[in-house]
Formats: sequence, C-alpha cells, structure tokens
Amino acid sequence: MKIRFALVFINLVISTYSLGCINEMRVLLSGEKAEISEGEFYVPQGKDLVKNTKRYNEKLKKLLGVWQSNKDIDSYSDYGVILIYLGRYQEAKNVFEEIEKIEPNRYATAANIGTLYELMGKNELALKWISRAIELNPRSHNSSEWLHAKILEAKINGDEFITADFLLNTNFGNNVIPTSSKTREELEKLSRQILYQLDERMTFIKPKDKIVALLLFELGNTYAITSDITISLRVYDKAIEYGYTGDVLDKRYKKFLSLHEGMDNEYGVLQDKENSKAVNNSNRNMVLTFVAMILLLAVIVFIVKRQSQ
Repeated sequence: MKIRFALVFINLVISTYSLGCINEMRVLLSGEKAEISEGEFYVPQGKDLVKNTKRYNEKLKKLLGVWQSNKDIDSYSDYGVILIYLGRYQEAKNVFEEIEKIEPNRYATAANIGTLYELMGKNELALKWISRAIELNPRSHNSSEWLHAKILEAKINGDEFITADFLLNTNFGNNVIPTSSKTREELEKLSRQILYQLDERMTFIKPKDKIVALLLFELGNTYAITSDITISLRVYDKAIEYGYTGDVLDKRYKKFLSLHEGMDNEYGVLQDKENSKAVNNSNRNMVLTFVAMILLLAVIVFIVKRQSQ
C-alpha cells in the first residue's frame, strides 16, 4: 500500500513539473514583467497536413474498416474529416451527404459540409450549411461558429467588409495602445473564439490571406489587453506573415518592443532569450525533480527492507 501511494505521488510530481515548466517571463501592457503560463494564450498555427499525410492515410483505412464492419456513424463521420485533411473534397462531400440521409440534422455533418463548400469555393452554400450548424448547436467550437458565418458573409460581400467592426462587432481603436469597450471576460471569450477559428482556418489557408491576417492582428490586440504584449508581438508577426500592414500595427509593434525595458528590443533576440531562459528553468526543474524522485525511491526501498525483516 505504501509503495502504491509513493508511485502515485511520483506521478503527481511529474505532472506538476510538466505543467509548470511552460511558464516564461513576459511583459504586460503596463510595462511590468510577469511569469505567465502559455495556457490558452498562444499563436495559432493550424495542422500540418503534409507532415501528417501518412498518419491520415493509415487512420483512413481503420475508420473505413470500422464503418464497414459495424456501421458506426461517428467513425464514418471521422472518415469524412480525414478525407478533407487529405484534400479529397468530393469524396468527403459524398460521405457527409450519405450521413445526412442516414441520420439527418447532425451538427457535425452540417459544419463539415459547410467547410467543404467553402474549400470548394462555394461560399453561398457554405454559409447556408454553417448557419444550419449554428442552429443545431450554437455552443459548439467554443461558441465560435458565428465568426465562421461572418467570415463567409465578408467573402461573399467583398473586401470592404473585411473589417474588425463587421467580423467581430467591435474594434480596438487606432491609438498606439489598443482599447475596448468590452469587459475583460468578454475579451477573453472573444480571444478564445478567434483562436479556435484561426486554428481551424490556418490548417487549410496559407499566407497570404486578408481575413486571416486581420483576425491575427485583432487576436494580438485582445491578448495585449487580457494577457501580455510579448505574446501579442508573436501574433503580430504571424499577422504580418499573412500580409497584414498598416500604421496602427507599426506603431503598436514599436511601442510594445519599447516596453521590453532591460531586454533586447530586437524581437527575434527577445524571443530567443526568453525561450533560452525558459529552457534553463525547465532543465533546472527537471534535475530537482529527478533528485527528489531518487530520494523518494530510496526511502521506499528502505521501508520495504525494514518490513521484510
């Protein structure tokens, strides 16, 4: 019993270390430094479809086998999703249309067909199905599908609709420091929704893209207010990669860099330095954790030997 308790304790130590070592020093909008866990504040990247092609093909065979053997509709739906990842859009569309006939009004089916139509360049049909998905389950995907619908509306109506006011129903002003009339709680919710939609969208859309670029910039603005400007700079970098430009971005980027007093103002150097510090702290914690585990195991062995005598 004591050995079992000790092993559980070791697992807890390892888990605690794993969660704690991702903390790093960042700079707040006030200019203060703070140690912040990455948590939900990170730079969206999307999935690497090319890198995972082999794994997707293997998974595709397994899911098809499950569907053929026991007609599990969830496995067949997942099969359709993998077809999307592999770029086999028409096959995926056939799968989801078949699922819709077998079991109508599934949220996942409506959302996936909507995504497929968008990938196929049929934005009006995409909007129809995404709107249907929202009706079926408005709380899915962190309640963010409303943003997917707004993106489709902007694509249908033209570039003049690619604005924060239209897409997000808010903006962060044009001053050097982003501001908002929303509460912190509302902004944190909005940032999670933007993040979810970008993670999905950036899987399929690579630079450059006006909508992704704008949403990345606005995500950086929400981060500046709700988290820190270090992560904002990283998101701004991604927005620039996707083609975002403008005076507001330039002055905020310059201001945020200047707030890193006592740290290198070249952002690439700053990021490398902070990452190096995080790695050093992680290595130190790993050594301490290892030593603690060795000592604990020694105590266990001692107790076992005493009990056996």
